[in-house]
Parts: sequence; structure tokens; C-alpha cells
Amino acid sequence: IESLVQEYPMDMRYQVILGDVYLQNGKKQEAYDVYQKVLAAEPDNPMAIFSMASYYKQTGQEGLYQQQLDTLLLNKKVTPDTKVNVMRQMIVENEQADKDSTQIIALFDRIMKQEQDDPQIPMLYAQYLLSKNMEAESVPVLEQVVDLDPTNKAARMMLVGTAVRKEDYKQIIKVCEPGIEATPDALAIAYNQAEQPDSVVSICKRALEHTTADSKKEVVSDFYSILGDMYHTQKQMKEAYAAYDSALVYNPSNIGALNNYAYYLSVERRDLDKAEEMSYKTVKAEPNNATYLDTYAWILFEKGNYAEARIYIDNAMKSDDEKSDVIVEHCGDIYYMTGDVDGALS
Repeated sequence: IESLVQEYPMDMRYQVILGDVYLQNGKKQEAYDVYQKVLAAEPDNPMAIFSMASYYKQTGQEGLYQQQLDTLLLNKKVTPDTKVNVMRQMIVENEQADKDSTQIIALFDRIMKQEQDDPQIPMLYAQYLLSKNMEAESVPVLEQVVDLDPTNKAARMMLVGTAVRKEDYKQIIKVCEPGIEATPDALAIAYNQAEQPDSVVSICKRALEHTTADSKKEVVSDFYSILGDMYHTQKQMKEAYAAYDSALVYNPSNIGALNNYAYYLSVERRDLDKAEEMSYKTVKAEPNNATYLDTYAWILFEKGNYAEARIYIDNAMKSDDEKSDVIVEHCGDIYYMTGDVDGALS
């Protein structure tokens, strides 16, 4: 390390590492001198600030240790990535020392008092609170995350999950509305993960009772779409189709509802012209979506348009990284009907 420092005297990383090696080997004064030299040249160097904090901790200077951490974590010039890494390290050290969570929470709270313009620290804080079973405390932090990053599906799903467990239907709608454009499937995923079909049906119905004339049509449409999916899992097809019809009244461009409605009709071999029309809209909207391409290919297959079905199933196979068994099986059936028996078998 000393020879690296000599070779690259302007690269402060090697100097900090030299200090760390001194500290690990009990050469505390040498470590201190190196860190101070780096901080004299670069007062905001995050590596040196953090190493200096470790020095104070090892030498039992608790007050200076806390002060040094504040210098790092409350410093606007330190990147969010660095702060997150430091907080992760502190959480690990805290768990290993079997200490309670009050110190970590107090530190997060001090950071959160500053204006946040990046969602990483709030997201880490929310995950930490949830790991400590502090769900209620995590809600305002998660709300801050989705304010900073409306596309953060994980945070929105956690908020939906909390609202579902509390049966707070107004909160469910409030959480879903701003995110419907940013993360349209978060609502469906949260419900499908959180509950059994019966519970989801009752939750959706009760949430729909709480919608008003001012509620976003896309949100209402999504609730009906989820209702349709749940009725389908319960083999209540009449109710499923009625729910999809309602979803499409509120939002004729609800891609998920269009695809599922069309596919279930094709499986029952009914209303195939209507199914084809709905499915075509989804393929037009997302031409590389393997699921939508597969649905469209299968409807064409059911209508006997085998050559055209083959074009779309080939595109589905190209777009499907995970090679879903349904898509591959459909591919075999379509190849067989176009006379490609070997292709079907393979």
C-alpha cells in the first residue's frame, strides 16, 4: 500500500486505505496522521470521513464518533450512494453487536430532517422500519419515497399492502391514483400477493364503493380488472366477463383487461372476433410483449388463420426470455397446423 501511495500521490483512495491498514494493525497514531493529511487536502472526502469515524470508535471517543458520522451523513456534498452504503454498514454492525434499533432510527431521523431529493435513503429507512415490525412508522417514509420517485413499484406495493391489511379503502385509492400511470400493475401485484381470491373480491368491491365522481377512471378500471382476474380464478366466467366489460367502460385502453378478456374468450372458443379486436389493441400498444403476442397468435389459431398465427407466435417466442410453457406449447400446436410436424415435435 505504501508503494501505491508513492506511485499515485494524488489519488487519495490509496492514502485512506493505508490509514485503514495502519488502524487494523494497531498503528493508531499513523492512521490518524494519514486521515488528517487527506482531510486537509479534501475536507469532504467521504472515505476519509468514514475512516476517521472508525478511528474515533476504536479509540473510544464516542462523542467525536457521532460528530464524524453527522459530518458524513448530513453533508450535501456526499452522494446518496455513499450515505446508503454507510447506513447499511452501520445497520450490519448494530445487528452484529446485538444492540437495539433506537440508535439507527435516531440517525435515520436526523438524516430525514434534511431535504431529500433522492429516494435511496428513505427507501432504506422504510425497509429497516418494516424489518423491525414498525409498519405504521414506515408509511410516511414510504409516502416520501413515492413522492420522490413515482415509478417506485416496491414502495407503492408496500403502501397498498399496509392499506389492505388495515382495510383502509380510501387510503388504497389515494395510494393507487398517483401511481396508476407510473406503475399500473403495482395494484394488481399487491392484491395478488397479499390476499386469497375471496378476500380480493370483497376488497375490490368495497374499494369500488368508496370511489367517487372525482376518482381517476384508470384506478376504477384497474379495480374491475382485478375483480375479473379473481372471478376467473374461481371459474365464475359470467362475473369475470362482466367485470372486464366494466373495466373497459372506465378505461378502453386498459391493456391488462383487454389481454385477459381476449385470452379467456379464446380458451372458451367464443366471441372470437371480439377477442381478436381486443387482443390486437394490446399488440399494437406493446409489440414486443410476449404474453400479448401469444394471446393474439392463439386467437388467430382458434379462428383457423394458421399462417398468420405462426408469424405472431414466432415473435412471442423471440420476445419471451423465460420461455413460458404455455407459449412454447401454443407454438407447437400452431407449427403442427401449418404442416411443420418436426418443428412442432421439437
